[in-house]
Amino acid sequence: MWRRIRVVVCLAAVGLGLGLAVAPGCSSPEQYLVNWGKQCDPDDFDTDCVDFPGTFCHPATEWCTCSNADGTIPQGAPDQFFCEGACRPIQYCQGTWVDAGAEPDADAGSDAEPADAPIDAPPEPECGGAEDCPAWPEPLCGRAVCDAGSCSFEFEIGPVLSEKRGDCKTTFCTPLGTLEPFEDPSDFYDDGALCTADLCVDGQASNPVVDGIDCFDGVCLGGKCVQCIDDNNCMGSQICQGARCVPGFCADDVQSGDESAEDCGGSCASCPTGAACGDSADCKSGVCGGTCQPSMCDDGALNDGESDIDCGGPTCALRCAPGMTCKLPADCASGVCWKGLCEAPTCTDGTPNGDETAIDCGGSCPACP
Repeated sequence: MWRRIRVVVCLAAVGLGLGLAVAPGCSSPEQYLVNWGKQCDPDDFDTDCVDFPGTFCHPATEWCTCSNADGTIPQGAPDQFFCEGACRPIQYCQGTWVDAGAEPDADAGSDAEPADAPIDAPPEPECGGAEDCPAWPEPLCGRAVCDAGSCSFEFEIGPVLSEKRGDCKTTFCTPLGTLEPFEDPSDFYDDGALCTADLCVDGQASNPVVDGIDCFDGVCLGGKCVQCIDDNNCMGSQICQGARCVPGFCADDVQSGDESAEDCGGSCASCPTGAACGDSADCKSGVCGGTCQPSMCDDGALNDGESDIDCGGPTCALRCAPGMTCKLPADCASGVCWKGLCEAPTCTDGTPNGDETAIDCGGSCPACP
């Protein structure tokens, strides 16, 4: 939900050194936009929130928060995170400005300016629409609005919509209108594989191979679910060959049984390039033309590290279409691989794809700032 904030104070009053240009509602660089709020330590609230009068360090949110002495929200405060403010000339911060109609300060002395001192006429409206106002530096978190001829900002606070999944981070728009990434162990990369662990380690996604555990087809080996690691995984007289349980004759050094070549093909492990074959199942490449053919990126078979038939992997240039199998985001034309499948581009996937001109903007997505 967008929240409108008009909180402008003089730089000299708080010394924040924001380095912004003339703030909306202000007439000179000596006036700056500042949000009443910042992160704080509840155990050190006396100093953390000193620059934000009328606030205390909320123990739950750990932000300098508007509150009355009894803990209630002050009348007129938009919500618990913000205090209303207004644009003031630099003289206000220096104690020499008197608002029209203000009562004289009895303690001000003879140098105080009388309450009915002449003041300048109200300035002309600074905007006729939001396009006349300066843009907020971080467009994902804030946008300019023109309200009754005066510029202000609306902030969107919370997780951003444009977010790359599986990077062990979640990015938030803070109450100050800035983007802040936070480590998120629950945002691990799900590669969809049975034989890897999906983890976040030191803020980075990790999918280490887990060998030797049971899986759907048998046991995990090298990140794949295979029938066997050794003969102990096979039954009766079968032996483990090429991670498959095969008849004993597959290791007798002669062509026997239903082999298409010596100790390969048929019921045995698949044959290398050049070996005799009867069909594609006899070959490692999955392509038989009388003999097993080398792997190609247009042979209609899944081979040579491809993530799906003739696409993905380190060898083939063609990236895989949405719905096809993938191991990494780089396997996919969209650059988005999740749970082992390529996904179609969206305007919130945190990846430049589709007809976007930048990440999640331009083309059929919202215009880029």
